[in-house]
Amino acid sequence: MAAKPLLEESAGGNAAHIVSELSESGVAHEAIKKIEESLHSRDIPRKLAIYGAAAGFELRDELDHLSNRTVEPNVFFNARFLAPAMPRLEDREVRFMVMRDENEIRSRLRFVMPYTIERPGLPLSTP
Repeated sequence: MAAKPLLEESAGGNAAHIVSELSESGVAHEAIKKIEESLHSRDIPRKLAIYGAAAGFELRDELDHLSNRTVEPNVFFNARFLAPAMPRLEDREVRFMVMRDENEIRSRLRFVMPYTIERPGLPLSTP
């Protein structure tokens, strides 16, 4: 993994605990507790990382590996299409959200989601 993420968070990290504490329902709380326990018992920790648009070129091998193993392949998520297209979108701030299982021995990409950050063009209040 040569690309440097803009943000990286462990799946069982502090943010996950804060979000789970915000939920007050008993059923949801039990489900969240089971998910957190399963994440902590895994040998390979799961991490969420956010990359800039230009990182698509550096993540190309991992994106190819993931797109070759999908249930329903999508040509628009293929690394040969996605990596060159993302930095060229005009007036958009494009980022990659990536979930990976990673330790010192291996790193395996599990999820990728490109997204844009939209800003409203008009002020929210009217005079």
